[in-house]
Amino acid sequence: MAQKKILLINNEPLVINEMRRILALADYAVIGVAKNYREANKILLVVTPELVIIDINLGAGNDGFELAKRIKEQYRLPFIFLADTINQQNLLHAQEITSYGYILKPITAAILIPTLEIAVNKYLTEKALRESEEKYRVIVENTNDYIFMLNP
Repeated sequence: MAQKKILLINNEPLVINEMRRILALADYAVIGVAKNYREANKILLVVTPELVIIDINLGAGNDGFELAKRIKEQYRLPFIFLADTINQQNLLHAQEITSYGYILKPITAAILIPTLEIAVNKYLTEKALRESEEKYRVIVENTNDYIFMLNP
């Protein structure tokens, strides 16, 4: 089975190292690490991860929620939020953006890996559904004949 490609967006070296260690043991490939909004955008121009892990607190400037909105709108990639704490405001932000998960630090393999698996599977299911819907939409829009149902 091919390794799933993960992009990490976090500005804490200890957290990044721990995530890399856990992900490597679970056969995930970290294809990029960004410390802020600007670095993440540069990386996303050249690589396509299967999932992005975004710290909601990226220091000064744009936060993880703003980055997640951009990733969702521009790249249509799944992402999981990473945070020090959970509060009502952050939970509402995460729900509005429709993240695929929310993990609290400190990170453990017992929490990270199942959350990633669920997120990737949910994303792949949604992607297949979108592709199927698009295929049938094109068929219907390009059908020149009318389809009639006759009642006997």
